[in-house]
Amino acid sequence: MTKPPFPRAVMTWACMALLSLPIGQEARGADTLALKLSAQGMYMGYSGSPTRANLTSSGVLLDMQYLDRGGILAGGDYTTLRAKGAGQSITQNSAFVAGYVHMTPDSLPGRLTLRMDLLGVSNNDRTNETDQVRLWAPRLSYLSRGKSFYLDAGYADSRYGDSINPARGTLHVKQWAPAVGFGFNQNADWLQFRLYDIRNTNALRSANKTRTTAVEASWTHYFKAGGWMPELVQFGVLGGERMYAFDPDTQVVYNLTDLQKEGVTLGARWKLGGNTRLHLSTGHNRYESPAAGTPATHYTGTYGYAGLSFQW
Repeated sequence: MTKPPFPRAVMTWACMALLSLPIGQEARGADTLALKLSAQGMYMGYSGSPTRANLTSSGVLLDMQYLDRGGILAGGDYTTLRAKGAGQSITQNSAFVAGYVHMTPDSLPGRLTLRMDLLGVSNNDRTNETDQVRLWAPRLSYLSRGKSFYLDAGYADSRYGDSINPARGTLHVKQWAPAVGFGFNQNADWLQFRLYDIRNTNALRSANKTRTTAVEASWTHYFKAGGWMPELVQFGVLGGERMYAFDPDTQVVYNLTDLQKEGVTLGARWKLGGNTRLHLSTGHNRYESPAAGTPATHYTGTYGYAGLSFQW
């Protein structure tokens, strides 16, 4: 994910994770049409980067589900990545839409879901290397009848704009990101693991790597909310390294990030009354920004995230 003169980053990993919580605890009722509107904002500051100052992002997401049969999600995001010194600051818009269908075949003790995500990104990157992102991501998932076991197989295919430098060419990224999750303690606790296996066609635009792999693990504990007690807390870690990732849980494409080495996140959700919920999260990530002919630059990013969701 390295490019001159500035690296890439959209929203940090898991900053929207509390909007896509473990399925075992988020099943809907039998209302004819359920609508959920979410709005969120994030600030990330960088330490040790010679080119990055900070990143801000804000967005909205609408989830429309009909009965328990399927639904449509749509959303957008506006991101600003501010540079240090004479570097180029990047402003970016992204748009996202997804459709999903639930099925309950008699041969399985649970529910199958077929889903397709489509995402587009446009920004003012002078090199064109992080611009014109087009991504499609199909996924097949299974949730047991008792909502205590979850399994999915997700794929993502993304294409990036051609570099204005002919020597750096085009970029095509393919990703497999299967996940497994299970509940215990009467589903008051949920563990989920996701593997990222990401391959690309151009090492010149990806830190001299054509493949990166990482594992993401998260633990969520649900409380009986009351007063200022949150409904849940969530802790997550990322190990390995990944570049040009698409997070299927948060619908975030990392077209602006450098090589991510590892990360940790902590979040909570509160019920404010009725169907309104507040999400707060923070996290810390480590990155590597290789440069041709010079030692790699290692730096960190720390973020804070806040979101509100309304359901009716």
